[in-house]
Amino acid sequence: MGHAITFEVVKNKKDILAVAGNFAFHNTDRGENYDGSYHGNMTIHDNIICDNIEQAENKINQLDNGWYDDHAVQFYDIPKIKPTKQMLNILAKIDENKIKKNEYEEKHKIQNLKSKLITCPNCGSRIAKDYTESQKCPVCKKQDLRADYIIERLNKFNEDNNKLLKQYEKIEQERKDKQSEKFKGKAPIKWLVKVEVHC
Repeated sequence: MGHAITFEVVKNKKDILAVAGNFAFHNTDRGENYDGSYHGNMTIHDNIICDNIEQAENKINQLDNGWYDDHAVQFYDIPKIKPTKQMLNILAKIDENKIKKNEYEEKHKIQNLKSKLITCPNCGSRIAKDYTESQKCPVCKKQDLRADYIIERLNKFNEDNNKLLKQYEKIEQERKDKQSEKFKGKAPIKWLVKVEVHC
């Protein structure tokens, strides 16, 4: 029992309710709604045209009251941007960073230590490393049992990853803004429809 939600792109206004009805028919809880009919709580906003599909989704989320409150807004169907060489290089660095982190983490597991016992600096428990799969103390469940320099190195991998992601997102957003400006008023207008049913 829960909520099934979808966002669908529709070319014509006349097809909005048909799309909503189709989603309801295939996803609704038949124990409460035996024929799978759509509840009909759809607001079609003729006066809203968003610059792109992302803005349309954000707008719908702002309008939604959180309780089977469906909306349809128009948006300019801007062609998707193609990643530049710079963007592809950043993605390659992100992948490389993840591989290096995984390799480092695997190599520096406490299970790879020569000593059979390890002492938790937090609670003082002596842990038989071969009988625990976690890297945290199984007694206090708070302390990471790996050396500080290992944790610092893993944190550095995470920091590097976040920096690369921010670089990528900044370039991507700049390109999306340029694309929106270029095609605004020229791109075809479509509808983004949010449908929510009880499942």
